[in-house]
Amino acid sequence: MNEQKVQTAPTIAAIIKAVCEEYNCEKRDLLDRSRHRGIERPRQVAHYLATELTILSNTQIGMHFKRDHTTIISNRRRLKWHLERDPILVARVYRITKSIPGHSSVDEQIKDIQKEMMKDLPYAMGNLLRIALLRLPNSDPQIVMREVSDTIERIKAAHNG
Repeated sequence: MNEQKVQTAPTIAAIIKAVCEEYNCEKRDLLDRSRHRGIERPRQVAHYLATELTILSNTQIGMHFKRDHTTIISNRRRLKWHLERDPILVARVYRITKSIPGHSSVDEQIKDIQKEMMKDLPYAMGNLLRIALLRLPNSDPQIVMREVSDTIERIKAAHNG
């Protein structure tokens, strides 16, 4: 008998768990009404992944997160904008996505973003350098540049492999 594995879509609970583990935060932080900046990005990631990985409507996702559907749409747009500009965030979302059972639908989108970044490598490298310098303000610029170059090589390898 030929058995096929049926992959089910991830649940909101699985997405919340994966985001909380990656960002070292609590579920209640994601669901809380607080607008604390430290929880803004994890919440955006959770909303983005919920819209990308589940078959739920924005209204249904909003109910799970105790938010209006327009907030879900807004956070998805915001995160997508950041994903197009921040390869470090792309890697983080990819890592979160890989840890969620039934995650395969986002893989293609992340590969598309990586392809877009590869079209204009100097632009991507400049953005990586700016991000790295902002995150590591007291670091030696040559060391940061080496780290950026290594990151770009890893992106190239992943893109070509």
